[in-house]
Amino acid sequence: MTPISLLGTNPNFWMPDSASTVAPVVDAVYYALLVLCVLVFAIVLGAVVYFVARYRHSNGASNTTSASAGSLLLHLAWVVIPGVTLVLIFHRGVVAWSDLAVAPGDAVDVRVTADDKGWQYDLVKAQIKTDALVVPVGRAVKLTISSGEGTRGYAIPAFRVNGLAVPGQPAILWFEATKAGSFDVVCSVGCDVDNAFSEVRAMTSMDYRTWEEANAPGADLPPKEYGEMAFADLGCVACHSATAEQSGKACPPLGGTFGTQRELADGSKVLFDDAYLIESLTKPGAKVAKGFQPVMPSFEGRVSDRQLEGLTAYLKSLK
Repeated sequence: MTPISLLGTNPNFWMPDSASTVAPVVDAVYYALLVLCVLVFAIVLGAVVYFVARYRHSNGASNTTSASAGSLLLHLAWVVIPGVTLVLIFHRGVVAWSDLAVAPGDAVDVRVTADDKGWQYDLVKAQIKTDALVVPVGRAVKLTISSGEGTRGYAIPAFRVNGLAVPGQPAILWFEATKAGSFDVVCSVGCDVDNAFSEVRAMTSMDYRTWEEANAPGADLPPKEYGEMAFADLGCVACHSATAEQSGKACPPLGGTFGTQRELADGSKVLFDDAYLIESLTKPGAKVAKGFQPVMPSFEGRVSDRQLEGLTAYLKSLK
C-alpha cells in the first residue's frame, strides 16, 4: 500500500472522505469552531483597524479620555458572551467525546496490535487474523489497540477516529462505516515509515459474510462437517438434540427428522425439507411443532447461504 497524506486520496478536497456515523459529528464541531475563530478574528481585526483610524494621533488634538469613561454593559457583554460560548463549546465536546468513549454492546470486537510488520488484526468472534481491517457497513466495530513496547497513535481519517495506545494501557475506539470502500489507516505516533500505514476495507453485509466464511476456521471443510460446526456456533445445540431423543432439550430433537412429516401445534403436518428448515430459522413462530413452545429466536439475516447448506447436509446425516 502506498502511503498517502492525511488529506485522503485526493489532496484537492478540503477534508478526507466522510465514511462513518462519527464523521458528521466531528466535522460539525470542527466547522463550528472554524467559523467562530474566523468571526472573532474578523471582529477583532475590524476593531483594531477602526480604532487606529478613529483615534490616530493628530497635531494639537487630545485623544485622552477620563479614567471613569466606559460602559458597564459593554464590559459585561465582553465577559458573558465569550463565557457562554466557551461553555457551549465544552458541552458539545463532552457530548461528542462521551458518544465515542463507549462502544455499543453488539459491536464487532477487533483486537489490534502493532509489531515489526505493521498492524495486525484479530476478529475475536470470527477467529480471523489479518493484516488489513475488514468491517461490515452499517454495524458498529470496536477496536482495542495495543501498542506493544512503544507508544502508538492509530487514526482512520475517513472515520474521524484517533487513539493513542501506550504500553499497558490499550486505546479503545469504535465506529460504524456508512459506505463500502477502502480507507487509510495512519499511525500518527511512534511508527516507522515502513509500517505506518494500513487499510480498512468496508464491505456490504452480504460481501462481509462471504469474506468471513472464506477466511473463518473450517472454511475448507465439506458441507456436513461445516454444518456440524455451524450447529454449535449458532447455539442450536443448546436447544435441539442431534439424536432422535429429546434429551431434556427445550426444542424438538433433530435426529432422523429430515425428510419426514412433522406434526404441528395446530394439528396439521409439514414435510421437514429445505424450505421448512429455512422457514424455521427465519420465521420460527410460523409453524410450531406439537408439544413445544415458540421459544426459538429468529436467525433471519444471521445465517449465511454456506451455513444453510452445511446445516441441511448435517441434518440429513443425523440418525
